[in-house]
Amino acid sequence: MDADTIKQYIAKGQLKRAVDAYANWLGTPEALSFQRLLAEKEQNYLLGLLPAEHLDHARNKISMGVLQALAHLDKGQGGTPRKQLAVDLFLLAQKAQQNGRTEQAIQFLTRCIDAAPDFTEAYIERGVARCSLEAPDPAGALEDYAQALAQVPGHPLALLNRGIAYARYLEDIPAAVSDWEAAAGQGLDIAKHYIAQYKPYL
Repeated sequence: MDADTIKQYIAKGQLKRAVDAYANWLGTPEALSFQRLLAEKEQNYLLGLLPAEHLDHARNKISMGVLQALAHLDKGQGGTPRKQLAVDLFLLAQKAQQNGRTEQAIQFLTRCIDAAPDFTEAYIERGVARCSLEAPDPAGALEDYAQALAQVPGHPLALLNRGIAYARYLEDIPAAVSDWEAAAGQGLDIAKHYIAQYKPYL
């Protein structure tokens, strides 16, 4: 499978075959370059030619192709060190989150943590994503923030976001303000905004 074959499917109007072929191609050894996975040029080209009714199918299939490629890399077939794999997964998660694909972002972050369990920022990012779900998961988020703080005690972003989870989902304002004060004490000025907003409710 190659790009020319995919373009031939498109030219013939066989759009679903083009999407399936593209997703499958992403999972093959010759397509295991993260530069290719992250560039999105091929994705944008293909998605731009699809009518609206095919877009969800396209995105789902392409996402599965990316995950298959990552599985190959995780087994060492692409020769990518696990630390670099973790960074690439983190970047993919950020992009997914920016595009509103929160569940996919959590999948990428979980793979990132599996590859590099000491990647503190990945726990924080996954905690934020869990609170951004349509059905928020504050308990899971608090576990992630706790893990981040176990690795880096006093991490200001972990404290900030744990405070937000305490306030918004558990209505534990004292615990939230305590975290924000600790974060503000380390120079994270945005924490002062939350303190001013919630402290009157103590």
